[in-house]
Amino acid sequence: MYVQENLCSGLDFGIKWEYNRYCCNCGEGRTVSLPLLSQDLIAGTYAGGKGKKMKRRIISAVMATLLAAGCLTGCGGTAQKPAEDTAPPAETSAPQTEQETSAETVQEDTAQEETSAAEPAEEETADGESEEPVTNDGKPWMNSSVVGNVTADTPTDPRQDLYLYANKDWILNTELPAGYDRFAHIDEMDIQTTHKAIDMLKSGDAPNHDAELIHTLFSLYTDLDARNAAGVEVLREDYDKILALETLDDITAFVSQPGRCMPLLYSMGVTAGLSDASKIYPWFDSVQLILEDSAEYKQETEYGALAHAENKDIFVYLAGRLGMSEADADACFEDAIAFEKLLSETMYSVEEQMRADYYSRIDNSMTFEEMTEKAGNFPLGDLIKAAGYYYDGTYIVACPDYLTNLNDVYTEENVGKIKNHLLVKYILERRVYLDEETDKMISDTEAKYMGVEGTEPLEERGYSFIRAMLPDSLGKEYARNYGSEEDKKRIEELCYKIADCYHDILNDNDWISEPTKEYAIKKLEGIRVNVGWPDKWKDMSGLDISNMSLIEAYEAIVSYNSKQNFKQVGQAPDDDMWSDGLCVTDCNAFYNPSNNSINIIMGIIGGHFYSPDMSNEELYATMGYIIGHEISHAFDSNGAQMDIDGNLNNWWTEEDLAGFIERVEKTDKYMDGILIMNGYYVNGSNIDSELMADITSMQCMMKLAAKEENFDYKLFFENQATTHAQIVLYPRELYNIQTDSHPLSYLRANVSAQQVEEFYEAFGVTESDAMYLAPEKRILVW
Repeated sequence: MYVQENLCSGLDFGIKWEYNRYCCNCGEGRTVSLPLLSQDLIAGTYAGGKGKKMKRRIISAVMATLLAAGCLTGCGGTAQKPAEDTAPPAETSAPQTEQETSAETVQEDTAQEETSAAEPAEEETADGESEEPVTNDGKPWMNSSVVGNVTADTPTDPRQDLYLYANKDWILNTELPAGYDRFAHIDEMDIQTTHKAIDMLKSGDAPNHDAELIHTLFSLYTDLDARNAAGVEVLREDYDKILALETLDDITAFVSQPGRCMPLLYSMGVTAGLSDASKIYPWFDSVQLILEDSAEYKQETEYGALAHAENKDIFVYLAGRLGMSEADADACFEDAIAFEKLLSETMYSVEEQMRADYYSRIDNSMTFEEMTEKAGNFPLGDLIKAAGYYYDGTYIVACPDYLTNLNDVYTEENVGKIKNHLLVKYILERRVYLDEETDKMISDTEAKYMGVEGTEPLEERGYSFIRAMLPDSLGKEYARNYGSEEDKKRIEELCYKIADCYHDILNDNDWISEPTKEYAIKKLEGIRVNVGWPDKWKDMSGLDISNMSLIEAYEAIVSYNSKQNFKQVGQAPDDDMWSDGLCVTDCNAFYNPSNNSINIIMGIIGGHFYSPDMSNEELYATMGYIIGHEISHAFDSNGAQMDIDGNLNNWWTEEDLAGFIERVEKTDKYMDGILIMNGYYVNGSNIDSELMADITSMQCMMKLAAKEENFDYKLFFENQATTHAQIVLYPRELYNIQTDSHPLSYLRANVSAQQVEEFYEAFGVTESDAMYLAPEKRILVW
């Protein structure tokens, strides 16, 4: 389902969202410190990726993440979640202060003791007795992706830890590129694509308007002489105007000015309807928070403390360059956080956004009059009309209580905090369009708090900027220059081959009745397959950014995309524009529940994931597994709520639905018992949809393998485990634990393999091995 395409996403203060329609994520969404403009958050993506921070925001009907993401998370105030009926995890330290969270402290915490991975330390129960927590039947695996956890002396054995066995050499021999906080095969592929795109952008070949747009914007971004000459003064005019605001009327008038991309305390977008996927509706949601997750404002986590300190340092620095004293800037930032605490009280936490009931919770229809009445004294009606988002029909309102809260907090008593919040968001959102001095400061700050060393080369950042701002134009030109019709056809054929295999999976299930099974097969047969790039793209012919500065071009593109997106309201979704709002150069794939389609975009067709000369073992372990994952999303804990037409509609018998929920809960409980590191446990209900897609895809690959002569299962499982290989810094892994709807990389490899008998036979796994899971405890849902 089209997860909110943002109408004016310049308000997302410089953090790109993870693509997340239903993610197959082999990374977690490439991320860049840029706003994701007019970006369709994907309801489930294979990819994910790199970047400073991955902003996941689940919007519209995206039940995995988010986005996000994503492609690409659970917290509920804390990243810890003990398994049910087990001893609670040992307490983690309280959130550190800004001074305590230095890079030195982060590095001290990064390496987990090997003994804790194999034998968790004993913990005290409520009565004071020591008891070993139940973590994967007492046999947890080391989180070997975290930088520093694996050494040359770390032993490997596929019967104990398949992921470590398959990836140890890669982990030890791979270094994080400058500016990355994680690195995986998805990033290797993305870098290849980036370099090809840069060659295209530098070629000067601009035979059409889309090519002219991306060449112009790339030139503006990479023109450091112009950016350095402008410095932070490009922010001066609006900075001074915001400082001069004194009343609520002043604030309302300021943000309502024509062409100003600065929505006040809310976000708008467009989406296919949840209960009516046949039409595009306007979407109303809460503002994006500086600390990203509303739960952080109730109890700040270890990661939240780092993010808080990092964002404050950047704002204080930039405000200082604009003339504000350090003390005033510090107070201004904390005012903004205090105001967001008021807003967060009626906002969904990231954990809530990953719950299976999120679809039904956000499926709220309101007329314009009902919305404005509920918002009370908050001038929502005037703001929506001024921005050009008025619609004489139904809006989808993600959280009606948030509207009521706006009435409560938008008061003259809070005018100082509202103004300061506006200023902080304004500056942080535009921090990536400034000069080299600012870039250097941001890089140093990320190193201090997040351990990220260095900065990507300017041209790579320029490409990422184009990809976020003009995804359709870039994708269209990249496909024209590099698209392979031959590869596209091969992947399409593989998609249909794997879809046919799913008939066996559905037919072999004896726990669902014939009516439910028949509908599931009907939905399977109705899945639309999209590969590579679309034949139809967003019309950018009305956009002209010639003779503009970088920040002027940014504002113009945001405004244009907003208007183009809102034109879709009231119309039927155009399924031929299936990549609208995302860039097909991304190394990713996704399932779209609103039109029941799988989408394998060209950015993932290559590298580790596909080549024409792969053996079947390699092909099934990579591209085949990715395709199977996306098909599986049609029947996971989220996709199973949508009918063949993409509507939120229960097609299950009462008894079958109860059985399905029971199986999902078994999955959650098993994952809840796995200790990740340092007292952090898996939160099963946050990741069950993605885990189900992984496991069901594994089942499908086993059915394909059974049809092959002399299939090398060892080779398959080793290659499948390497698909998830990654290295990651400790702060980023904290973020993943809290906000990623996918299992962590080592769990994706190990838990999926545990569920199929072929793995046990291939490696001779016995009950005494850490990879062993008794048949009655296995968590196959389908």
